[in-house]
Amino acid sequence: MRDKFLLDDFGECGGVGRCATCIIEIKGVKGDSIIKERNEHTTLSKMGYIDTTIRLSCQLYVNNDIDGSQIEIFDL
Repeated sequence: MRDKFLLDDFGECGGVGRCATCIIEIKGVKGDSIIKERNEHTTLSKMGYIDTTIRLSCQLYVNNDIDGSQIEIFDL
């Protein structure tokens, strides 16, 4: 998303899942992409996000699991 939309201060950690500068809300994700890996879960928990639709975009692959999903980029 950072490369496509050229957003300032988006994705500062380069995809490690620790900086929380790429927070999005995604609805309609399916398959293995539903699972949050350790860094993502920990980072979001520290920020107070427990909703399963809140994700770090750096931890999602562009594949069929997100086809048809609705994505909202958070303004931090």
